[in-house]
Amino acid sequence: MLELEEVHDQQCLITKPTRVTPTSEMLLDVILTNKPQLFKRCGAINPEISDHHLIYGIITQSIYQHRRKTVSFRSLKNADKDLLHNDLLIAPWCVGEIFDSPDDQ
Repeated sequence: MLELEEVHDQQCLITKPTRVTPTSEMLLDVILTNKPQLFKRCGAINPEISDHHLIYGIITQSIYQHRRKTVSFRSLKNADKDLLHNDLLIAPWCVGEIFDSPDDQ
C-alpha cells in the first residue's frame, strides 16, 4: 500500500487504526489524496458499537455553483415528418463546404 501511495503521489490522511480488537489494531479504511490541503480535518470516530471505526474528512472548499440557464425547445409532437424529410433533402448542404471553420459551417 505504501508503494502505491508513493507511485501515484498519494497521501493517506487517516493515521490511526480503524479496526481495534483486544489482540490487534489495523488501519483498514483510508482517505487517499494527492491534495491534502483540500481537507480541514480528517479522522476516525469510534461509535462504540463495533470494533470498526468510522472515518470522516471535512473539505475546505465550497462547492462551485454553476449559473443556471433556461433551455427552450420546440415540441415536435404535431410535426409532419414527411415535410421535414423533404426539407432536409432539398436543403443546400454544399454551401457549408465553402467555409473552413466548423463553427461557420
